[in-house]
Amino acid sequence: MLLFVTLTQSCNLTCTYCGSDENYEDIENITLDEYERDTHPKEMTYDISKLEPFKEIEDLAICFYGGEPLLKTRVIYKIMDMFPNARFCLQTNATLLKTVKEDYLMKIDTILCSIDGRPEITNRCRGANTYERILENVECIKAKGYSHDLVARMTVSVEQQGDIYEEHVHWQLDCNWDTPESQRILDWCHWRDTSYNPGISRLASEFERVLLTEHRILPIAPFTGILYSFLRGERVTGVRCGSGITSFNITTGGGVSSCPIAAELECITYIHNKDFDPKKLLNSEKVGEPCVSCDIFHECGGRCLYANQTKWWGEEGFLEVCKTIRHLMDEMHRILPAVQKVIEEGVFTVEDFHYPTYNNSIEVIP
Repeated sequence: MLLFVTLTQSCNLTCTYCGSDENYEDIENITLDEYERDTHPKEMTYDISKLEPFKEIEDLAICFYGGEPLLKTRVIYKIMDMFPNARFCLQTNATLLKTVKEDYLMKIDTILCSIDGRPEITNRCRGANTYERILENVECIKAKGYSHDLVARMTVSVEQQGDIYEEHVHWQLDCNWDTPESQRILDWCHWRDTSYNPGISRLASEFERVLLTEHRILPIAPFTGILYSFLRGERVTGVRCGSGITSFNITTGGGVSSCPIAAELECITYIHNKDFDPKKLLNSEKVGEPCVSCDIFHECGGRCLYANQTKWWGEEGFLEVCKTIRHLMDEMHRILPAVQKVIEEGVFTVEDFHYPTYNNSIEVIP
């Protein structure tokens, strides 16, 4: 099980596209109702001893989430001490990494650093000098000896004016989050067809070229995750991120949700309930239509449980975004013969493409 623990809604940055920052209660055009204030308060309102039942879960991975989780390092240390057998992940804006105590830092298996590509793109979206601060912090922890998984995690959108080929890292799409859909969908579709999808094609070609000529596997999470499934003949039966199936989030109010971004959706249960049993969370929620009837559902698994349930852009808008996934799958099928070739030649094995090897919160389907 992957367990997100949202430590705070506070953040030391105010990224242009984020709804979980220091302006959490003043987001334009959104009014938090009483339910959301109770389940998603700005800071944690429960005693972390309520997390004890999760010790019963085998192969537990805990991902610290926010806001900016590194504003709550003391809580992180306490939780890490509570779960000596768990794996730990961290999703962070990376501006405070050098403040983490070294012995705890080395226990974090995966650190996902939010960075949106080149300096001008990152600083435009995340604030002046953010890019430089991120690199400074990353270099600092590497100098301390951190050698585990460091992942660049980005958001791509029309407003950024970035290029997925130029900024290639693990990414998310900034879409389907606003309403009414007419405000952005036309611009977004144009950007998809003229920038994003062509960028994916160029990136896939570069992945193929480097694989064949340099015998290197570029560490691009969506590509490796999908290609590994193809190589093994895997038929995906649910969202690859595991939301609602094997992945859950503890809100700042102690609620259990399927996904840390789904603030307005009702919680599955609460950790302070007397009969709370984390094992009963498994397979709580599954993606619905139109995903389950889609002809590539067995490859995709459903683009996003939250987007599937909310459909802020309507079903038509939802399907417009799905065209990015169809294009991604087409490109992976296009370069699959090259992957099979280097495996047949003994340059690589199938397992060399196995990333991530466990659910470390990376999103294989953007």
